[in-house]
Amino acid sequence: MVCSFSTNPEEVIQFLVVGAVFLQQMIILAAYLVREIYRTVKKRREANRVARAFE
Repeated sequence: MVCSFSTNPEEVIQFLVVGAVFLQQMIILAAYLVREIYRTVKKRREANRVARAFE
């Protein structure tokens, strides 16, 4: 993508919309990854606790 600032209002609005959509996708992806990591850590802790109980 070429970042050339133009004074054409339609192009500026289009650039802002594309930027906002991209940012939204990044936030959704980040939230998904954080949730998956948290879930994995929680499962691992639970497994460790159960394993310790059987020792």
